[in-house]
Amino acid sequence: MFDRRTDPATDDYASRRSLNIAIAQNSVDLLASSGLDRPIIECTVQLSKRAIHSRSGTITEQRYSDQIDGPSSLLTPPGGVRSGSRLDIANALFEHVRTSQHVSFHFSSAVRAINASGGTVELASGEIITADLVVGADGANSVVRSAIEDRHGTHTDRSKFNYAYKELFVPADVALDGSAFHIWPRQGSLIMALPNRDGSFRASYFYPVDGVTSDSGAGVDRALALFRENHADCVRYFPQYASELRVNPECLMFTLTTETWYAERAALVGDACHTILPFTGMGLNLAFEDCIVLSQNIEHYPDVTAAFEAYVNTRKSMTDDAAGKAKILGQIVLALLPEDGVFGQIN
Repeated sequence: MFDRRTDPATDDYASRRSLNIAIAQNSVDLLASSGLDRPIIECTVQLSKRAIHSRSGTITEQRYSDQIDGPSSLLTPPGGVRSGSRLDIANALFEHVRTSQHVSFHFSSAVRAINASGGTVELASGEIITADLVVGADGANSVVRSAIEDRHGTHTDRSKFNYAYKELFVPADVALDGSAFHIWPRQGSLIMALPNRDGSFRASYFYPVDGVTSDSGAGVDRALALFRENHADCVRYFPQYASELRVNPECLMFTLTTETWYAERAALVGDACHTILPFTGMGLNLAFEDCIVLSQNIEHYPDVTAAFEAYVNTRKSMTDDAAGKAKILGQIVLALLPEDGVFGQIN
């Protein structure tokens, strides 16, 4: 595995910002056959409910056990949801896989180019690697996807979303229920907070950008004004919100769907082939499912092209549909969600 990041075993990743993510229990169960469920469970916390905070201070709780039917998402998750730091989860998976004799890691190894038909990988250092199969798990700006598109003359559809988010932090000594996914809905803005095992929370503050970036002076002032107008009641949970909104980077959001997921000796998984908005909590879950389905098809079919075709036939229409639903849901959540919360079954 080649990764442009430094080795988490030797780098101080704890000093970096990391949004929390939610993992549906059924996705954890999918990883049990490979033994990857245990490290995820050990670094995450089980959630039992949502807690919707109104402007008046009323908290409405919605237990996941009451919504066990319906599609797999953060809104209606079969088996519930686990929450944890993105970095903690990634590092736990690294350390588990590192013990395998079948996987070798090459950190600080940025990829410059891919030959999708020949299976060669050119690193930024100039080194050339030849592989039987290249799997691109390299995110929304995937180098592997670009090579596959060049090979087939296809393209990626990228749809911007007119909201952005910044990260906020809730210290462990702030009184907030650590078994709940906390939501502060306001018309036009939203805060969502997920717990860590130590009792702290990482939160995302979503707000409209309307062409004004919050990383500019005027944009920062606007983000602060919106926060104070719409979320003054929850300032006690975010004691450093003013400095965090000034310093933390603004993250723009978009949906990405890819026309072609594979070439002769290369295939894509996760955000590299489907990037969706975060409001359904399905991004990482879909990526885990991609890995399982691709692996199963490679084992089942002696011909790699047949394996790729079966993989895409199983996954593409479903992930495209998930991306479309997330766009619709994002607009509803940010513009129309009542402050007392009204999440239920979404089909």
